[in-house]
Amino acid sequence: MEDEISIPTNDEKYNIIQKILAIHTEDELTKLIDNDPFFSKYGDWEPVAGDITNIRFIGNQKITAVGTLTELLVNSIDSLLMLGCIKTGKNPNEEGVPKSMKEASELYYGIPNGNIRNCFPKGRLDQTGTWTKLSLNVKTMNGVPITELAGNINMIFLGSEKGNHNTIIIYDKGMGQSPQKFKDSFLYYQKDNKLNIPFVQGKYAMGATGVFPRCGLKKYVFILSTKHPDVCGPAEKNKWGFTIIRKNNSILTKLDFFEYLCVKGEEKRIFSFPSKLIPNAVSGNMYDDNKQTTLTRGIELGTYIKLFDFDIGVWGIKNMMDMFDLQLYDPVLPIRYDDGTVKKGKRQSWYLLGAETRFLMRKLIHPDYIEGIKIQFEIQYGIKF
Repeated sequence: MEDEISIPTNDEKYNIIQKILAIHTEDELTKLIDNDPFFSKYGDWEPVAGDITNIRFIGNQKITAVGTLTELLVNSIDSLLMLGCIKTGKNPNEEGVPKSMKEASELYYGIPNGNIRNCFPKGRLDQTGTWTKLSLNVKTMNGVPITELAGNINMIFLGSEKGNHNTIIIYDKGMGQSPQKFKDSFLYYQKDNKLNIPFVQGKYAMGATGVFPRCGLKKYVFILSTKHPDVCGPAEKNKWGFTIIRKNNSILTKLDFFEYLCVKGEEKRIFSFPSKLIPNAVSGNMYDDNKQTTLTRGIELGTYIKLFDFDIGVWGIKNMMDMFDLQLYDPVLPIRYDDGTVKKGKRQSWYLLGAETRFLMRKLIHPDYIEGIKIQFEIQYGIKF
């Protein structure tokens, strides 16, 4: 007689989530998986996409740190644009939807022509202009500050004792996924599920798996998501799914492959539980002097991806922001970028607006900046503008 499969309670699933959220290193997660009875009692591991040769595809994606993370950010932008479309009552795959990302950005989020630079005030800013002042002046057509809109997509770097290996959180307030859709989205890499949507960029669903190879030795990625309450059915509302991806160095098959955590049983279901709020999910950049710790905030919707011990390469976190501005030269939505690695009282937040917009910002604050660049190019390269 087959052994009866144990089913975890919602409290047990909620508690294991809180444990995962509280740890920020690969070593800590390995200890949790090896020692917490939740995983041995209720969990199983299944190859990503059901394919033990999946490393052929996952290992062949973009290999630079900025490149793989950019794919995730593009997915988040796509998710926000699709959410905006569905909230108007339209199917993103049908006729009558925006024909480009820029058109969708203006229609759903009030960014003129989808160019963030068009949100800037006309004329010169005070030379003492800072992000605080810009947050008051740079707004969408709907009157929403760009810095507030950037809170829909967050990239957070956490502290590390392993040099250039930092745990990174990517969190967005977009469409999200119901637990039963994980296998067709986060855990699949060949599905063209956005191919017929004209106003998105990441059409081949490669972004989520592209980051796996740059994570630590175990390649841990934690994913937590729920379908946005404005676009889900009653049965999906406040229902969260979660999984962990890791690399399996199999002795039996003599193959390395990526696998994900699932519920024991033939169906290999994704763990799910109901909750209106996931507390302590996102590390903030505000320091609590009384508690001597960084404040955290909860999440109520969207997708949360945690990359353990991600190899950021030789750039360093601050320099990576400049690289992101080049990769996303003219993004249709702003992104918040938090550096949680610095010491007390020095935590910083920036906003990824793209190199084109940042160039304009410098021009507004320092009108002579652009002229200086033009002269430099003319002298060094003989290029006249």
